[in-house]
Amino acid sequence: MRIRPRNNLLHLAVIDNRPEEVKRLLKTPSLLSGLNKEGFTPLQLARLLGRKKCESAMHTLLDRTILIQEQGDLKPRSISIKEFTELFQVPYFDTLRFRSYSTLQLAVKSRPYILRIPGIENQELGEVYTNELKQGFVAPCSIRWLNDQIHYGLVADKDFDEGEWIGEYTGVVREYLRIQPDHNPYCLHYPTRFWSFRYFMIDAYLGGNETRFINHSDEPNLAPQCLVKDRLLHTVFFTSKKIRKGEQLTFDYGKDFWRHRKKLG
Repeated sequence: MRIRPRNNLLHLAVIDNRPEEVKRLLKTPSLLSGLNKEGFTPLQLARLLGRKKCESAMHTLLDRTILIQEQGDLKPRSISIKEFTELFQVPYFDTLRFRSYSTLQLAVKSRPYILRIPGIENQELGEVYTNELKQGFVAPCSIRWLNDQIHYGLVADKDFDEGEWIGEYTGVVREYLRIQPDHNPYCLHYPTRFWSFRYFMIDAYLGGNETRFINHSDEPNLAPQCLVKDRLLHTVFFTSKKIRKGEQLTFDYGKDFWRHRKKLG
């Protein structure tokens, strides 16, 4: 069995959030491609831990635009990530974020055994959609004000066929204690081993992308799917039927979500 090396000096600089040290260590290019025990390069680690200054030292950060139609607007307009953060008071995440390196280690260690089996659909889809996961790609859609009761939703900006990628549900992966539940309406379960004492949530209340605005429907047009890539689990939304441009994108939040909540009309 191949034993993965421990963190190299560049990994450690990222974990400790020391961007100046990262810049100095880049004089040794071989460190960039090194994999740590969890199987991540220093750049992957910087993205997963939200170490923006460390990440920007290793590659150019590409800004992106988000389409939004606010209350009173006649059509969607493009805003920057900075404007998104100012408007919704949460950071934009193009990939999963982990509260700490120890949380990332625990999440990798606690992932279900069945999802580690090579060749299963979850693994295969992770390979098929490698670029989409890496780039944080979200299909053409816009965040739009719906009404005073529901507020915002996510709307298709093109026609979609069944089975098309929409985007990954991003947020902060954090531990969840069942004896002291602290989940909120933006939380999705992050799968762990069946008998594990540790449970995790993807919490988009703390930050996320366009998918945090997907509303519930009893007749949804999206379905979540768990993909496995680089030993991490990714919850991705695919279309479950044909969708026309201008339709709201929805998925079924499940019975547990509505156990102590009232559905909006």
